[in-house]
Amino acid sequence: MWCPRVSIAPAIRDGLVRVSGIGPKGMELAYGRRIFHRYTGTGTLAVLDDCFAAGTSAATRSGLRWSWRPGSPPGFTSTT
Repeated sequence: MWCPRVSIAPAIRDGLVRVSGIGPKGMELAYGRRIFHRYTGTGTLAVLDDCFAAGTSAATRSGLRWSWRPGSPPGFTSTT
């Protein structure tokens, strides 16, 4: 789980990538809280809604059409 985050660490540091963390048990992800743009243990739906809204907003600014249907591939966001 941590290896992909380590590989994109420079992009996270430079603000090019935002990583959200959802850790209901508060154990596994607690060690990396500083790298997460947003971290929660209980607000799972709020984080996912925010990620979707951010993707929609970025696509609109870029002139892209953003749509998602169940079964379609995800957008450009990382939620752990």
